[in-house]
Amino acid sequence: MLYQANHFEGVRHATRQDHLLPVERVEYPVAPYELWALAAIFLVAVPTIVGLWWLS
Repeated sequence: MLYQANHFEGVRHATRQDHLLPVERVEYPVAPYELWALAAIFLVAVPTIVGLWWLS
């Protein structure tokens, strides 16, 4: 229980310190994981389509 209390206190402390950071967070219209998903789809789909077209 003590660990849990200290853990949450640490989380609160980190969030409080968060506002003092000089670097502002930039909100992107597309989340990074969505960009990675798009990149993965293109990296798989494009060679597959080109390969199938080349073989046909």
